[in-house]
Amino acid sequence: MKSGAEADIARQVDALVAAQVAELLKVHIPEELQVEVARQEEWLEEIQRDLRNSENRRANAMLRDGESAPLQPIYKMDGTVADKFPSTLKELFEMDGESRQRSGLG
Repeated sequence: MKSGAEADIARQVDALVAAQVAELLKVHIPEELQVEVARQEEWLEEIQRDLRNSENRRANAMLRDGESAPLQPIYKMDGTVADKFPSTLKELFEMDGESRQRSGLG
């Protein structure tokens, strides 16, 4: 019970610190600079996702191990993997065109 209470206190302290830091940032850093930083962070996340997808596509293109070879996932714009994304080459080859579209393999 004590560790649960300590965890709750730690979460509350983290939330208070985050709120205070956000307030101080507003005072010390101009809003337009904060907006630019947020845009740059989004851009960086997009670049990292695109790089990961390129690496995964390259790895998937190299697969020659037959139907049980696992596929590397391809991430959507929101950073998630489609629910219907195939996990193996066999599943990929069994998909029809419509299923490929829905899984992001279009």
